[in-house]
Amino acid sequence: MANTHSSTPGQEIRLEKLTKRYPNQKKDAVKEFSLEIPAGEIVVFVGPSGCGKTTTMKMINRIIEPTSGAILIGGKDVTHTPAHELRRNIGYVIQQIGLFPHLTIGSNVATVPQLLGWDKGHIRERVDELLTLVGLDPEEYRGRYPKQLSGGQQQRVGVARALAADPAVLLMDEPFGATDPITRVRLQKEFRALQRELKKTVVFVTHDFEEALLLGDRIAVLSDQSHVEQYGTPLEILSNPATDKVKSFVGEAASVRMLALVSLSAIELIPGTKDGPTLSEDATLREAMEKFIGGEKVVNVGTKGHLTFESLQEAITHARSKVA
Repeated sequence: MANTHSSTPGQEIRLEKLTKRYPNQKKDAVKEFSLEIPAGEIVVFVGPSGCGKTTTMKMINRIIEPTSGAILIGGKDVTHTPAHELRRNIGYVIQQIGLFPHLTIGSNVATVPQLLGWDKGHIRERVDELLTLVGLDPEEYRGRYPKQLSGGQQQRVGVARALAADPAVLLMDEPFGATDPITRVRLQKEFRALQRELKKTVVFVTHDFEEALLLGDRIAVLSDQSHVEQYGTPLEILSNPATDKVKSFVGEAASVRMLALVSLSAIELIPGTKDGPTLSEDATLREAMEKFIGGEKVVNVGTKGHLTFESLQEAITHARSKVA
């Protein structure tokens, strides 16, 4: 997925005591859920199956209507805004992708702009821009049909379609869950890089804690009825799990997981560069470790300096001390 030039920035979402009780049920599916989601951040809802995380997310764009509570987007209460108006400013990506099989890729991406009455020239320009954005050559893919694409390519189209009307808010429900593990990791990294440019407000649902760590600016660890066990940055949750349920999600490998969260820009480097592979400053301690495991003697970090295996070990020891 490539970079873009301009887009509508994300808006803050505030959820106040959102509750959902289905008819003939004795217990709320979601009970008085309150959370502030900062503008331009990815907030991940993570928790076991059946805890209410998807129900909570679907109340934001009112695919599921709340029984009570309030939804504020950009400071405006949209709890009673006509649902079709609300959804025009909210992109939605799901695991099943949901592309229309009888429409071309171009027509799939154009769905919402067409509903909004954009002119044909503007729509075509936007379709080509978005296909380029997600790494699909418009000339090659615009006229194809979904069945002619791989699962990973279809998921890219799903992201492009959700971004078509340039929404401020993006809801993503297990969007990469149906892809194979290698494709899934690639899509996760590509989406994270894309988000750095777009700065949308993203609510992302997953049951995979590793995915939450990789993607989330903040993580809400949820339990039954979407009870918030802990809400914080990945580092905060790894270093100081608030409850036993959070500890069970973090597991015993917290120090190893932390290596994937500490960038090489945050550690002390040996001045100068030497013969050896070069990683960007955005790369992580884990990526540097993988180079040494592969037999490298020195790893350069951009043009800022380099690491030896011994200096990397010192940096890892320092990072691990934070979660000891």
